[in-house]
Amino acid sequence: MSNRFLNSPETIIVEHENVSLEGIKQFKVIANEEWKYDTLVDLYNLLNISQCIIYVNYKDKLMRIYEELIKNNYPVDYIHGEITKDERESKLIDFKNGKTRLLLSTDLLARGIDVQQLNLVINFDLPRSKETYIHRIGRSGRYGRKGVAINLIGQRDQQSLSEIQEHYKINIDELPQNVGDIFNI
Repeated sequence: MSNRFLNSPETIIVEHENVSLEGIKQFKVIANEEWKYDTLVDLYNLLNISQCIIYVNYKDKLMRIYEELIKNNYPVDYIHGEITKDERESKLIDFKNGKTRLLLSTDLLARGIDVQQLNLVINFDLPRSKETYIHRIGRSGRYGRKGVAINLIGQRDQQSLSEIQEHYKINIDELPQNVGDIFNI
């Protein structure tokens, strides 16, 4: 098409992004959809979390989780595409400064955020595209730092999990019983 409309066009070939999962320990927790919230709370209460991003695919679901966490006094905030740019920036600053320890997000934050203290990413929902997976979990293992990703897997997520494992040539193990030690494994 470019040859048809342009005079002597040049082609520039850009290599695919070199993705790496090194330094990011990945786990899965098999849970019925209706038990995912309880599993999330259990994880928070068992782990020493400095900061964590929790990815949820849908804004309405994200807001239900947020309201439940707030009702139970968890240090949480949320970010999604339907809040203003100023609100997003303010919430992100609070998160980066440690005022907020848990941040619920849609895929809005899957790329381009670097929080030094971020040591855990939880996929409450697996991403809708397998390519987004690396960007989500990569928030916890930036620039050579170590990180952990935990995926809450419901019955409907089994096929997506298989596709992610095949695509990235990885095996995501079940979360071990000694869950408190996952940052030391």
